Amino acid sequence: MKIDILKQPAATILLAEAALLAVGVGATIGEREVVAAATPTAEAVESLVGGSGSLFGAIVAALLVFINSLLAARIVTRYSASVVRSFVPMVLFTIAATATSVQTGSIIPQLTATLLLTGSSRLIRSFKRSLIFAPLFEGYFLIGIIPLLYPNALPVVALSLLMMAIYERTPREWVAGMAGALLPTLLCAWLWWLFAGVDFGTTLADTFGAIGGERFRLAELFTLDRLPEGVMLAFMTLIVLLAVVSLVVMGAGMRTRPKKINWHFTLIVVGSLLMLLLDSPSPYFYALFASGFAVIAHLFFARWPHIATLIAYLLLLILGFGAMLL
Repeated sequence: MKIDILKQPAATILLAEAALLAVGVGATIGEREVVAAATPTAEAVESLVGGSGSLFGAIVAALLVFINSLLAARIVTRYSASVVRSFVPMVLFTIAATATSVQTGSIIPQLTATLLLTGSSRLIRSFKRSLIFAPLFEGYFLIGIIPLLYPNALPVVALSLLMMAIYERTPREWVAGMAGALLPTLLCAWLWWLFAGVDFGTTLADTFGAIGGERFRLAELFTLDRLPEGVMLAFMTLIVLLAVVSLVVMGAGMRTRPKKINWHFTLIVVGSLLMLLLDSPSPYFYALFASGFAVIAHLFFARWPHIATLIAYLLLLILGFGAMLL
């Protein structure tokens, strides 16, 4: 069979994404578990759109899913992260991100993905440029905001610092990047003190004091009520592993920048999976995982036999709809 998933027409991709988002928003009308704001900062941001669990919040979250899917596809197409340019990462991001995030009506999970993808794009721009501080500082400043919205995302932020080694940054650029990552926390503490009279220690305790959550065991994902979610996550992880195999085996034939970009987003996937050591899979987890998955999984669809990628793509769609509806 010669069907190439990556060569789908734009109309087909947009229809698939629209169907996923429509089902996600529609599921919000029913009774769904509402995700609570993880920090006072997240609660303040969320209050601007009516709070978690509202239909309006779900619509805004769906809009952010679409924007984030465009950002992921833009990274693949603009920076030639794969041998084939395609907008399929839009659908890949949407499948991974909408497992739980749209139905909750919360914008914060998708906002963290926006920060991660935008910050990562800034880091990619620094490739093959020496002593370039602005993109590094701006990229890590955006990524540094994420823990203020969801502290359990710290593994993603910590591993993001290794991207400076991937892009071969100098010691002075490392300092600029780490300063950018720390500044949001210092700025947030100052703003809470200025407008709410909350001291620095209290702000840090409110933000990072509750790192972790209920004890999570992987077997919980394979109980009857969470089986579609568990199978989907396991299958997406398998696709990432196969993509990394392609990156290792065929990496010698890839240009330097695409290779580094794929390792960059592999780190994001690994950081997201490490979040499971702190808490059970949540909308935040899926939003951040989707950011890495959409880019690195593209390599699987470009390198593996067409019949295998076709079956994988159809299974992803089925599991994506199943995780939302069941």
